[in-house]
Amino acid sequence: MNYDIEKRLLKLENSNKRSKLVMSVLSVLILLLLVSGFSPNSSYENIKAKSLDIVNDNGKTVLHLGVRSSGAGGFWITDKNGNRVTKLNQDINGGRISIINKEGKEAATLLIDENGNGKLITQ
Repeated sequence: MNYDIEKRLLKLENSNKRSKLVMSVLSVLILLLLVSGFSPNSSYENIKAKSLDIVNDNGKTVLHLGVRSSGAGGFWITDKNGNRVTKLNQDINGGRISIINKEGKEAATLLIDENGNGKLITQ
């Protein structure tokens, strides 16, 4: 009977040693991941995303960079309340820059016309 208990105890001690080793290795790996992810000198050569919103202290988006439903890119600047004041996007002829008034209407637009010429439209 003593032999059985000693055998079981030895098996349990070996299992405990393996568990400690595995936990130590996992702890070191997690620590390395955390330290490398939050390094102040980290830099990224390429970040891929479908949109990026910069928000103010009130949580309102003040700058948006994203993909429009047409698949083209768009860039919007908003006021502190989240109302668009400037947008840069693409239409069928090329690039388009719009300045938006307080009523939400385009007051001035710089665009490419159907002949490929630059055009300034004011309202």
